[in-house]
Amino acid sequence: MEFAKELNVPYLKLRYFAFNCLEFKFPSGKTLVVDPCLEKEGKFSCGYDVNDLEGCDVCYVNHTHADHVASLGKLYDRFKPLVMANAAVAYDLCRLYDIPYIQTLPYVSGDTFDFGDFKLDILHARHALNNMRRPSGREDAFENVFFKPGMKMEFASELDEKLSNLGTLYNNNFIMTLPSGKRIGFFAGNPGLTAPEDRNMWKDLHPEIIFAHRAKYTVNYADMMADVLEITGAEILMPLHIEDAYSGQYDPAEYIANINRRCEERGILGRAMFLERAKWYELSSAIHLL
Repeated sequence: MEFAKELNVPYLKLRYFAFNCLEFKFPSGKTLVVDPCLEKEGKFSCGYDVNDLEGCDVCYVNHTHADHVASLGKLYDRFKPLVMANAAVAYDLCRLYDIPYIQTLPYVSGDTFDFGDFKLDILHARHALNNMRRPSGREDAFENVFFKPGMKMEFASELDEKLSNLGTLYNNNFIMTLPSGKRIGFFAGNPGLTAPEDRNMWKDLHPEIIFAHRAKYTVNYADMMADVLEITGAEILMPLHIEDAYSGQYDPAEYIANINRRCEERGILGRAMFLERAKWYELSSAIHLL
């Protein structure tokens, strides 16, 4: 008698493009796009544009810095999605990108939205919070903060500048729950769960998979990323905002290997992996005969 040697039950397809831009495709065909910044040329060039997306029924905006929303207008023009954004920025976001207000779904921390194929629980966060808490009196006290003292930024308009400032103030993460009960976390804006309120929140959320802003390639990055897995209890960590890896500033394979080595040394069961740009990955439940 011949028995099946494996069973694979797919529940989600996803792919990563650049910065925080993700495309999720559910079994029904419905698509969620997060933080649309897809530009072939210019400051935020990544070699892709919105025409490389297969669809967008819902667009989620984590915060309104340009490297997260630069392609929102083009995305809306092509797919006419429902656009989710923090209530404090939704009105100005519509004005800047010419999006009808009726097509916007403003949210605040603590909201829950059930779209059938997936449910989003909106989590409080703040961009650059961790870096702004560094000890004062040091020249590098504001390292990595979006606006450094004396920095002069160029903006297309006053509204563009306003949204950039609001992007630092308002930043929301989420937990995605699928009909199967599987949970996917999205943690953007700050590298590592270093703020106490972040650690305390995420230790009780228990996602199986977490997307998280990568820590820069420094002496303690492997421990910072391992902390994300340990605190959340996630099985898989997929780092976001990895432009420096693609620009050759470090070896992506070495980066991931060092994180996973630290996880093994610390007895953390989860592991990290980079996603290859624009390539589809399938998340599934599987059982294999050994």
